[in-house]
Amino acid sequence: MAATHTGQFFDTPPTGRQIAITGTVIYQFAAGKIVASWGNWDNLGLMRQLRVSPG
Repeated sequence: MAATHTGQFFDTPPTGRQIAITGTVIYQFAAGKIVASWGNWDNLGLMRQLRVSPG
């Protein structure tokens, strides 16, 4: 996902920075419908791009 940080993100005010994060979402289907999903995003990478985390 790619976006521009234009709104409040928890305790971080908008920075105007362009960010890009990766992640994975797995869906479970039954009878042609989504019945469950699991997601995992690179939250540390996001925080580093917003400069709210060391590294």
